[in-house]
Amino acid sequence: MVASTVYLWGTNNIINNARENAEDILDQVNVNIKQITDTVENMALSIAINREIIFNLTYKDMLIDLASRNQVTQKIEDVLFANSNIVQMILLETPNAIVFSKTASMPVPSHLLRIQGSVCESEVRSKRGSSLWFGSRDSLISSSSENTTGNAKYIRCSAMLMNTAKTDACGFLSIFLRVKALESAITGPYESLENSSLVVMDKNREVILSNNNLYNRYYSDLFSNINGDSGFDIKKIENENILLTYKKNASTDWYVVSLIPQISLTRSLRGNMKTLWVGAICLILICIFLSYSITNKIIHMLDPLLSTMKSVKEGNLTARVPEDFVNELAIVGQVFNQTLDSYEELLKENYRKENLLTVARLNALQGQLSPHFISNTLDSINWTLIERQQYDISDALGKLASLLRYSISGTNDMVALSEELNAIECYLDICKVRFEDKLIYKIHIDSSLNNMMIPRFLLQPLVENSIVHGIEKRKNNGQIIIKAYNDIKYTIIEIIDNGPGFSEEIKALTEIRNLWGKNRKNIGLTNVLERFYLIYGSGYKIEFLDAVPEGARIRILLPLFDNKK
Repeated sequence: MVASTVYLWGTNNIINNARENAEDILDQVNVNIKQITDTVENMALSIAINREIIFNLTYKDMLIDLASRNQVTQKIEDVLFANSNIVQMILLETPNAIVFSKTASMPVPSHLLRIQGSVCESEVRSKRGSSLWFGSRDSLISSSSENTTGNAKYIRCSAMLMNTAKTDACGFLSIFLRVKALESAITGPYESLENSSLVVMDKNREVILSNNNLYNRYYSDLFSNINGDSGFDIKKIENENILLTYKKNASTDWYVVSLIPQISLTRSLRGNMKTLWVGAICLILICIFLSYSITNKIIHMLDPLLSTMKSVKEGNLTARVPEDFVNELAIVGQVFNQTLDSYEELLKENYRKENLLTVARLNALQGQLSPHFISNTLDSINWTLIERQQYDISDALGKLASLLRYSISGTNDMVALSEELNAIECYLDICKVRFEDKLIYKIHIDSSLNNMMIPRFLLQPLVENSIVHGIEKRKNNGQIIIKAYNDIKYTIIEIIDNGPGFSEEIKALTEIRNLWGKNRKNIGLTNVLERFYLIYGSGYKIEFLDAVPEGARIRILLPLFDNKK
């Protein structure tokens, strides 16, 4: 299969090269032919512009005026003499006479050579003085009319001669080109290539000239599809492929055709098929050997990595790829070790989170009995105060009871933001009993955030921090402001007081990760940060800032809440 593919590729490559080479040769042949035909057309032009010849043809009767006739004959003899190697005869005709060069023999009877009155007159006139090249078997030439397969002897080029006024024809000029003169244009290119031919055809697809007659019996089949200015085809003649390349000569409308048997191009390639088969077999064996060697090398390189992966699969998360794992796959081992390190760290962090949640649940269960008892007791005391008309104390005690019921009501740790702020309002009202006019608070919440779910008692410790470390430090005019609103990226909750502000140590408490493994101070704020981290992970931000013009501001940035979703 490999040898066949190589042979097919080689054949196609040879055919393409042969086509390109043939096109180059045809271009050169066309140049050679054009040089010869240009010589003929220059002869025609020298006669057409000769004033003496045109005058005699226009105003003299060539049939009876022998002096004028001889004068014209001498002129065309002079033109012929200089080019007799390529031109057989020059002929001039007027309506009543024919004048031709005496040094040439008349190819056929003169009346058969006349343009005027023939079927070709209109075609010659349409050229308006330019040359028209006839076909090799045209009846106006007829030297080779009975020669159906061989080369023509001469080709006729005709043109209309204009009178002195340039208004009409005064006669017609015909120059007979010796076809033998064209032989030099096609000899040589294929002499070294066996059974190859160059053929020149006229506009009627009739052969003018060929350098041999190898394919003359098949010309009609070979040339049947020739059309356009150039082309290439592969013809089958007697089970043999013939590469046919052709190009059109623009000045004469002739075709130059190259015929090359494919076998003469591929014979050397077929002779090398045995060598190709041997080479293909050797190539296959080499590929098999290389594949086996490369596979073994890769398996050997992967052994430490595969062994480590197997240990991890069996539960040994401390397994690592050996540090001496140095080869082309060392980077894979390094990435695998880094992945295991990250995975182990993640497991430790998740384990710590689970422990914190378990402790929180136990603490919640242990605290259920005591708040229930205290709440019931407070209700009893509250009714006693109402009976004794101690309404201020009763109102504060009612707020405390509401706060306790909020802390133990339900089993869901998540509550609406509006519920959390109601509980904070109860807490602040209780604080007002103590501080009286020293404490003023304001709560501003965007109505679209009422249903936003947050952890129960998430904000109360922060408000309590503002009371203890902010309001208690002031002598009067203590103020706490709570805001909740949506920004472009976050839902923002702010707790602002006009106390002394935060210390630099407190301002640094932006991530709970910064506190792990350190001396635990500010336990209340630290616990709040732990709750934030356990619930929101890295999806939150908390900032301890200075308020303007004085005081402290706690700014909490939570994932953006959309009430429509």
